[in-house]
Amino acid sequence: MMYVNPTPKADLNRNPDWFTYTGVWTAYIFIIFFSWLLILSVSGYTPSMAWTIVHFSHFLVISSLNHLNFCFRVFWILNFCNFGF
Repeated sequence: MMYVNPTPKADLNRNPDWFTYTGVWTAYIFIIFFSWLLILSVSGYTPSMAWTIVHFSHFLVISSLNHLNFCFRVFWILNFCNFGF
């Protein structure tokens, strides 16, 4: 019987490598938690309202960054294809 030894795919996208760095997710959780503490202590809202503000702010930041990333890629492709932008 013949076996095929597949060659591993080349890792072309090195951007998400920082997700696996030591302490990234811990720092991410601490940033979220301390932003909640900051909103809770400065504004005087209830804890549930402070979490709502943190979640909504997180959504706005993440969606804005994803939108900018998409727009930069589209602009780069159009510029690369010499569409005059």
